[in-house]
Amino acid sequence: MYVLFSIIIIIQTFFLLHAQTNECKTDLLGYGWCIAEDKCKLFQMIKNELKTSLICGTQYNENFYCCPKCLADDLPQNRDDDDDDDAQSEERSPRNVGITCGQMLTPRISGGTNTSIVEFPWSVLVEYAKEDGTKGHFCGGTLIASKWVLTAAHCIKDTYAKNLQVTGVRLGEWNTDTNPDCQTDIRGHKDCAPPYVDISVDRVLMHNSFNISLNGVRFDIALLRLSSSVTYTDFIKPICLPLNDSLRSLDFIDYSLIVAGWGHYNSENVMSSILQKATLNVVPHRKCNLQFRKYYITLSKDEICAEGSGIVDTCFGDSGGPLMYEDYGMGKKAQWYLVGITSFGRVSCGTGSLPSIYTRVSEYTNWILDTIKNNLN
Repeated sequence: MYVLFSIIIIIQTFFLLHAQTNECKTDLLGYGWCIAEDKCKLFQMIKNELKTSLICGTQYNENFYCCPKCLADDLPQNRDDDDDDDAQSEERSPRNVGITCGQMLTPRISGGTNTSIVEFPWSVLVEYAKEDGTKGHFCGGTLIASKWVLTAAHCIKDTYAKNLQVTGVRLGEWNTDTNPDCQTDIRGHKDCAPPYVDISVDRVLMHNSFNISLNGVRFDIALLRLSSSVTYTDFIKPICLPLNDSLRSLDFIDYSLIVAGWGHYNSENVMSSILQKATLNVVPHRKCNLQFRKYYITLSKDEICAEGSGIVDTCFGDSGGPLMYEDYGMGKKAQWYLVGITSFGRVSCGTGSLPSIYTRVSEYTNWILDTIKNNLN
């Protein structure tokens, strides 16, 4: 009898541990781990009715919830991306991966303004249809979940988007001149991505308080719901949202942040075919307000002011794209977080006259989660 009781306990323990590390998927935030409530940072912020929709199992009368992988504490990863860097194969074959948000493969080519083919796999091009039926990409965005892209509201409703209708997004893009994309480093290693993926947008959700006035742009944020869930690969992944308290409290003064996009990279309005990146430094609000004062623009706490050295900055074509922070945590693998959304700045690129302004994502995390929750069907 004692032996039988011990076997039952062992079996129950096995299933409990299995449930805590079992993968799950939700319409809200994509793939996650099925874990206990106290193991997920997300549940510190959301309401009880949303938790109910995330239940993925029960054990010992305790509910388990599908927690997005980037918000689950101390859980095992499906694989180690670093193993790929030493592979002998000339190509990194594309494959579906169990995703932890904000992580990417280590670039074999670094430096300069061109990104590596494996960098920033959450970068998105927003597709528009013109009145004549032709289509083009005029804004950027960021993949935050399997069916959700975050961008700027002025990319949806503004003179910039006048007579243009958002129709879809392009994911897994790197070089807009080639398809598929390949990159070879100095050692002859060849990285090839699968063809880019175009997915239609079935719902455009702009912040209700968005407005543009002589005093600046306010509530410049919008969500795009995709018509179908994207399949995650090494070249298409979501970035992490700044949901934990430590990131939400940072002002990022004296931090180096990264911006990425296909925008115009010089004053001649030449648009880059390869995804670009630049390092920016956050400017204190007081200093930034002094610089914008002659334009009668006053920044709010919902905005980040940042600038690069010399002529490095974001330009007109980068609207809606990501401003990012790489967090190394406590000995864990680095994760990238979406800090800002490119909103507005100088008219001419590289003039050095004014910083650029970004919508501070941490001020809108509740809006993001509530909007997604209310638009699952």
